Amino acid sequence: MTPNTAGPAPPGRRMFQTIAHCPLGLEPVCADEIESLGLQVEEVLHDEGIVGFTASLTELFEANLRLRCVERLSITLGEFEVRRFDRLEEITAEIPWDRWLDNRRRLLLRVTSRGSKLYHERAIAERMHRAIEKQLKHPIDLARGDELDSPGRDVQLVIVRLERNHCVVRLDSSGARLHRRGYREQTGSAPLRETLAAAIIRACGWEEQQTLIDPFCGSGTFMIEAAERSMGLAAGRRRPFAMERWPFVDAAELGALRQAAIAVDPTPAPLLLGSDRADGAIRAATGNAARAGVSDAIRFERMRASSIQRPDANGGWIITNPPWGVRLAEGDLRPLYASFGRTLREEFSGFDLGLLCPDPGLLRSFGLDFEEGPWLNNGGQHVQLVYSHLD
Repeated sequence: MTPNTAGPAPPGRRMFQTIAHCPLGLEPVCADEIESLGLQVEEVLHDEGIVGFTASLTELFEANLRLRCVERLSITLGEFEVRRFDRLEEITAEIPWDRWLDNRRRLLLRVTSRGSKLYHERAIAERMHRAIEKQLKHPIDLARGDELDSPGRDVQLVIVRLERNHCVVRLDSSGARLHRRGYREQTGSAPLRETLAAAIIRACGWEEQQTLIDPFCGSGTFMIEAAERSMGLAAGRRRPFAMERWPFVDAAELGALRQAAIAVDPTPAPLLLGSDRADGAIRAATGNAARAGVSDAIRFERMRASSIQRPDANGGWIITNPPWGVRLAEGDLRPLYASFGRTLREEFSGFDLGLLCPDPGLLRSFGLDFEEGPWLNNGGQHVQLVYSHLD
C-alpha cells in the first residue's frame, strides 16, 4: 500500500494528494481555477471529471471555501493492488482511520469496480466496513447515500474505486457537494447547478469587470455566480465542510480562515443584467440574490429575450441557458431562437455570446456563426456550450 497518510509528521502538517471532482468536459477550466489559488495542478483526466493537485490542510480548506467550479475535493488515503477479500480487509485495516473518524460520525462507503477480481460492490463495502470497525475497535454506523447532502447529518464519505485490480481509497473533505452554496432555495425550470454555471462563465472567458447579461435567467444562477466572483466573495462562506469534523483538525484555525473570507470588503461589481419572461423566475432569482447578499449588484427584469436592449456598454458577454424541448417541452423552439438571434445581431454588436444547446441543428435558427465548445451534462441531458462573437 502507498498511503497518503504515511510519514512522521502529524496530519495537520502533511501535504495531501488531492482530487478535484469536476463537471465532465470542464476539467481544464477547473484546473485553471485551482491554479488561480496558487496551487500546482499535477494531473488532468479529460472527460473523467478529475483534476489532481497537492495541498496542505489549510490549502485544502481554502480550496473548499473558494473554488466555484469544483463539485467535491477528496484526499487519497491509499492505493494498492488487490484480488482477494482477505487482502482487502488486511490493507484497509492498515489505514489509520482514527485520524479521520470517531464514533459520532456515520460512514458512507461509495464503491465502484470495473474489470477487477473483486467486482461485487456491496461485498467490497461490507468487508471494508468490517475492517474499519476492527481497526477503530468500536462500531461505526453506515449512512444512506441521500444523507450526505442532507443538512445536519454528520456523514463521512469514503470513495473506493477498483479498476483492473488497482484500488484507490479516497476521503471526502467537502461533505455536501460544493454546488450547495446555501443561497438557492427557489429554482426555476431545470436549473443549472451553481458549480456548472460558474464553470461555464469561466470557460467563456468572462472577466470580472465586464458587463454580463442573461436573457433566460431562470433562478438567477449565472448572475449570482458572476456577482460573487466579481465581488471577491468566497463560494463556500455560508456552509460547513466535512474536513472541519476530522478529529485532529484545529477548529479555531479553520474558523479564522472562514471569518477572514466572510469579512472581506467586496469590490464593486460590473453591470449584471438578468431577465426572464416568467414572473416566477424573476421572484426566484431576486430571492436567491438576496440570500447570497448580492441584490445590489444585479438588476433583474421581467422581459422576453427578444425584447432586451443594449446597455450603455462597449461590449461584454451574454451567457445564457435558453429553453430547449426536452427541458421545457415547449415544442418547436425555432421561432424563439430566430427572434432572439435577430435581437442579438441588430442590438449587440461587439458583444460575445455563450449558450447551451442540446441539438446543433437548432443553432441554425439563430442566424449566427458559432464556435463549438465542450459537451456537458446538465441534469442528465447532454448539451453543448457554444460561442459566437457578435459583429
